[in-house]
Amino acid sequence: MGIYSKPKDINSAQDHKEQELSDEVLLERILADNYILIIGSEAVLKKDLVGTDGSGDSSILFYHYLLDYMKITEDTNGWNENQWQIFFRSKAINKDNMLNAENRYEKNKQYDLSDICDELSNLLKTKQFPLVFTTCTDHYIEKLMESIYGEDLKVVNFKSDCSIDKFITEFENTKGEQFRRLPPTLFYVFGRMNYKSDGVINDPFVFREDEAIETISQWIKLKSSKVKLFEFITSKKLLSIGCKFDDWRFRFFWYSLRQSIEKLKDGSVAITFNNEDISDKNLHKYLIDEEIHVESDSRMFMKHLCEILTPNKNSRMIFDRIMRSRRKAGEFIFLSYAHEDFQLVFDIYEYMNSKGYNVWLDNKNLYSSDEYENKINEGISKCKVFMPILTKQTKTDLENDNWDRFYIRIEWQKALDRKELGAVKLCPLSTSDYNEGAEYHKKFEKFWLLENPKDKITVEKISNIKHTLELIDKIIKK
Repeated sequence: MGIYSKPKDINSAQDHKEQELSDEVLLERILADNYILIIGSEAVLKKDLVGTDGSGDSSILFYHYLLDYMKITEDTNGWNENQWQIFFRSKAINKDNMLNAENRYEKNKQYDLSDICDELSNLLKTKQFPLVFTTCTDHYIEKLMESIYGEDLKVVNFKSDCSIDKFITEFENTKGEQFRRLPPTLFYVFGRMNYKSDGVINDPFVFREDEAIETISQWIKLKSSKVKLFEFITSKKLLSIGCKFDDWRFRFFWYSLRQSIEKLKDGSVAITFNNEDISDKNLHKYLIDEEIHVESDSRMFMKHLCEILTPNKNSRMIFDRIMRSRRKAGEFIFLSYAHEDFQLVFDIYEYMNSKGYNVWLDNKNLYSSDEYENKINEGISKCKVFMPILTKQTKTDLENDNWDRFYIRIEWQKALDRKELGAVKLCPLSTSDYNEGAEYHKKFEKFWLLENPKDKITVEKISNIKHTLELIDKIIKK
């Protein structure tokens, strides 16, 4: 993919916002996991998909499918959400009608992934946004994330008490470990059609306006209960793409997460505006007046985010600049990891860097094979501490004898050569799901020639990183 020119709104005429929302700031925030991605129905499907009125809006698609299911003919061209709701009430269309129509849609069409727009598909495939909130109630985004994450994907339905309670409990346990991230999770803000709980299909999703009011009240109650989940959400910036800002339900939800217009200014909003519509013009002006960063084309903005996160000369320069600005004087600590663990390792890098250590970290995705290998050789040749990060992915690679993985074949091997010369010290870190007493760890020890008991090296847990830094201090001072 070539270099994509920046959408005109990214560096807008607001001088005080220009630097804050530069590509470098966006990339740095994404790598640091500062965003919660909120996806609305306007950013889901291809615009030329029949039934979306040329908008690519998945809600519009289902509204048309509902009318077809009920054999209702009506000219709905250009209708907004409010007009659809008024029409549903006039025809006494209820939630059961919607559920039956969606059930038939899933059986006949099975949520074809080729219907999803390339911009959204490519953005989620970067795996930089493992936690996604959606205001949709259909299953398109879920199907897409399943294709990316497989069985690791967790689905949470805010309208289901058992679902949200289970997620909150798991969240409380997960956040106890400093560098442990949430698993890939899709969070249905307003519920999900035909949601299964313990094998039973039920209907906890918003369809009528009174249900929307009740759901927003639940979000507000969640905040007042001061559970750690809400503290986590409010600590993040909201990157809202394809959400309907002319829909009062989303605006109230958005505000309930922030509780202050001031706190809405730190994130980014991508929404498609109709320049001919006076309501859209007024809304756009209001957001700009409140210094809320707005992108007027959600799909162009998603494409630009992909460009920042995709290998090309521009994104590589930005990444290099961020890394160089953080490296401090002193001995190098080289972090070696499987690319699947990049987000976890970036957290460790940020933490160690904040403590004044000179840490080497490179993102393989931003370089060609030759360039990356040269960078790695340079880094390992200069480091004094080599730190393999042992995770669930490392466990899988060791169990399956995946010795051809780049981080093992190139990084570990070069570090082993320097270790044998006494030029580098080995200091492994492991996550809680890596077991140093298991058979697969013996393969790790054999690779590093640690089979002799006197040569054994203790593997430190990431949760005990403060003690690890004390050990590093002793190594560096020698």
